[in-house]
Amino acid sequence: MTYHNVERPWQKEICGEMEWYSDTVLLELAAEGQKNTFTAVEEDGTRHVLADGLDGSFLGSETAGGFVGAYVGMFASGNGKEGSNFAAFDFFTYRPEE
Repeated sequence: MTYHNVERPWQKEICGEMEWYSDTVLLELAAEGQKNTFTAVEEDGTRHVLADGLDGSFLGSETAGGFVGAYVGMFASGNGKEGSNFAAFDFFTYRPEE
């Protein structure tokens, strides 16, 4: 997981990583107030917290200087380098916690 700070877009922080040997992974983002947690879930249900308590306050209009229209989505990157890695996304679900 890479964390980008909108106030310093040139800075990135790798906030969590792990080796993954399965073809399938479920990635979860849970937000509670301004704190975000990223979790990877294996097919058998085993959960691995990749990053916990990340500050999401920079997504607010006060920090960004106006309406930000924050987005949640998926993408794959080669970190600026061409590569042979492949990512396929089967579904994306957005739902509030009960």
